[in-house]
Amino acid sequence: AVCTLIASQDLDTLRVTCSHQDSQGVIVRFMSPEQLETLDGIAQSETIEAVPLLEWIAEHYTEFGIEVEIVSDVTAEGHQFCHGFGGFGARLRFEATHLPDDEGAVFEFEAEIDDYMTCM
Repeated sequence: AVCTLIASQDLDTLRVTCSHQDSQGVIVRFMSPEQLETLDGIAQSETIEAVPLLEWIAEHYTEFGIEVEIVSDVTAEGHQFCHGFGGFGARLRFEATHLPDDEGAVFEFEAEIDDYMTCM
């Protein structure tokens, strides 16, 4: 579960809501403005709404009980986050005790539980 969502102020991802003709259901996709123009990723769908993801998050984050932090790339840390990590990340509510890697090994993540209690 996410405690704090961290996003770049320059994030250009769109939240696109589409209706699917076959199932009559709604599909939500995340894409760049260039992908939306071509609509290659949405076969047999009709676009209902395309909203910048940051705008949608700003309107709906309280429904999920999370905090949102917007980061600029002016500082060295902000630049690393925005360009090195793609400009989107999160701080988790609960401790992650085991994280397997691709080779099956397990990493131990050691931290005090108090570090995670500030979000609750």
